[in-house]
Amino acid sequence: MVDWSTLEHAYGPADEVPELLAAIAAGVEPAADEAVSELFTLLYHQGSTYSATEAALPVLVDLALTGPAAHRPAFIAFLGSLAREDHTHPLIGAYRARLVDLLDDSDAEVREPAAWLLADYGGELLRTRLAERYRIETDPTVRASLLRAVGEVDEEHGRELATAAIEEPDPELRVAAALVLAQADGELSDAAIEAVVSAFADGDPLDRVWSWDGESVPELLECLDEPEPVLAELAGSPSADIRLSVAYELSDAFGDDPDTDLRLVRLLGPLLTDPDRSVRMAAVQAADEAGPAASAVVDGLAAAAEPITHGDAPELDGARKALEVLIGTGDPRWRPLLIAAWQHGSTHDGTADVVRGAGASGDQALVAAARARLAAIDAGQADGRRRFQRAADPAAERRAIEWLLVSWDGS
Repeated sequence: MVDWSTLEHAYGPADEVPELLAAIAAGVEPAADEAVSELFTLLYHQGSTYSATEAALPVLVDLALTGPAAHRPAFIAFLGSLAREDHTHPLIGAYRARLVDLLDDSDAEVREPAAWLLADYGGELLRTRLAERYRIETDPTVRASLLRAVGEVDEEHGRELATAAIEEPDPELRVAAALVLAQADGELSDAAIEAVVSAFADGDPLDRVWSWDGESVPELLECLDEPEPVLAELAGSPSADIRLSVAYELSDAFGDDPDTDLRLVRLLGPLLTDPDRSVRMAAVQAADEAGPAASAVVDGLAAAAEPITHGDAPELDGARKALEVLIGTGDPRWRPLLIAAWQHGSTHDGTADVVRGAGASGDQALVAAARARLAAIDAGQADGRRRFQRAADPAAERRAIEWLLVSWDGS
């Protein structure tokens, strides 16, 4: 018997909460699915909970335990988010004794997030139940989640189980084992690195089913004191998704230590000419983030920029960016590439600004190519060129080239 009008959710009085709960309990689609989405937004918004959140908890727990099958995993994950967000005034702990039975639910999609939910609470009972379930569990994804949960509530036991699991045939379990070992020790043995790299051969085996802290690759690297050996191995992964993750991680890693930057940037070499366009784009962006250290991969940058010498197309954005990064390194190979790009209309609107900003000097061939490009713009031959899927701005390019010529010869 709750007077919901006296309670608040993310957007004001909570009058509509009981109607949403009733629609979910009825389980009639699509109304129930829409009600779940709306309810979660109202009760938990950008890390905040409200008076209506606490009042709704008994019903949320009931729905997680016995609600419509299609929505039980979502409610368990929602309770897990609340449990991990609100440590100063725990909302879920009072229901732990009931929720622990979810570990033995007949539905694997319930058991997996249940381990994540319960791992935030210690105690001998929970340690025992998690370990018991792990011993008899057969679903690879649930086993992975249980292993992570054991590692959270009992680091020593988790390390023991993970040491054995790192050689398991299921890639899900090998990834979970590596995460447990990395979190406990900050390092992985050579055998463990080999095992986890092979687990990522077809992509992240826990993608879209992992309840924990995001994608497995960045989480693993974040746990390691020295992530470079794992980065180096994953950079050669057969999976384009994993190579893309490596490029993103490298981009985030640059800037703290010049020596580290120089070591890490070398890993970008093969990624700059990767067969996957998304990987190439991310690698070029990472090289840009590397700053002066990008000089170590000028061969890769020149090769990545080379396609602009053959013509213009929207998919050449990565090649255009590679040219601009190459210009910034001062390597002379940018000069013939830029001349060819101007001839084909393949530069970005602001490529000339990059040249000017780098303080690069002009020569007779560059000046002639710049003037020819201006003539092409004036003749309307630059129309249709695109940058990142938007129409080009010939006037902006014209201004940039004019300023570049002024910086070169004062004309």
